[in-house]
Amino acid sequence: SCAKKSKSKVKGQSTLSSYHTARGAQLKIISALPLEAEYLQARHDAIQVVIDECRTELNRIYSNEHSGSSRKHNRTDYMVDSFEAARSVLLKLSDTLDNLKEQKTKEDTALLEAKILCENLSYTHGVKESKTEKANNSRKKHERKLEEIEKDIART
Repeated sequence: SCAKKSKSKVKGQSTLSSYHTARGAQLKIISALPLEAEYLQARHDAIQVVIDECRTELNRIYSNEHSGSSRKHNRTDYMVDSFEAARSVLLKLSDTLDNLKEQKTKEDTALLEAKILCENLSYTHGVKESKTEKANNSRKKHERKLEEIEKDIART
C-alpha cells in the first residue's frame, strides 16, 4: 500500500517540475521495494526454518537434565557405561597378570631348589635311586608348571 501511494505521488508530479529520468528512477526504486521486501521475507523464512531444524536436532541430541537446566548428550550414559566396562575388564586382566607373575616367581624359586637338590643328590654316593628319581620328577613338574604360567602370561 505504501508503494502504491508513492507511485501515485510520483505519477502525480508535473512533468515540468521533474526530469523524466529522475521520475523513471523514482518509479524503479518504488517498484523494487516490494520485490526486495518479498525477497527479504523469503530469506527470513528460510533462515527461520534452518534455525527451527537446528533447535529440533539439538533437543533430540541433548536432553534436559531433570535436576537442572544443563544439557546432556543422549549417548553420554552409554559412553560412561562402556568406559566403566572396559576399565573393569582391564583391571581384572591386570590383577590376573600380577597373580601369574607372582606364581612365576614362586615356580622359579621352586625349580631352582629342585635343580639344586638334584645336583646335590647326583654328587652324593649311597643315595637310593628312588630318591633321585623323585627329585628329577619334581624338577620336571616345576618346569612344566613354569611353562604353563609363561603361556598364560603370553595369552593375557
